[in-house]
Amino acid sequence: MAQEAEAYLASHRWAPPTSQLLLGYGLGGVLALFLAQLSAPLPGGEDDCLWVVVGDLPPAYFVTDAARTPREALGVYCELMEDWADRVLAGDDLGETFPVEAAPTDQHARMLKDRLGFVREKLIPVASD
Repeated sequence: MAQEAEAYLASHRWAPPTSQLLLGYGLGGVLALFLAQLSAPLPGGEDDCLWVVVGDLPPAYFVTDAARTPREALGVYCELMEDWADRVLAGDDLGETFPVEAAPTDQHARMLKDRLGFVREKLIPVASD
């Protein structure tokens, strides 16, 4: 899953290479949360670390400002993905949401919300602070 996280970040032209990838939380084949230390700050900013989520869920990255611990990072991930799913189900514009690598269908949105329920109920409570 670390290779998947590396490849996901590398697929974004703006992302500097990672210098270190630390596992923050993992459930084999289901979800892995990594703290990626970047080799340089992000363009136009000071951030040199990102949280990266991969697995049997849409991949995502986000800065560490609002999430200092793995537990907080999983919560932020759920908020990002739930926003997308809610907007899809409501038929709203997706221009202001995190881009999800799935067709914006009701079926995908409901599947994602089910998986996020699992993350919230089973994984976040046991993630470290």
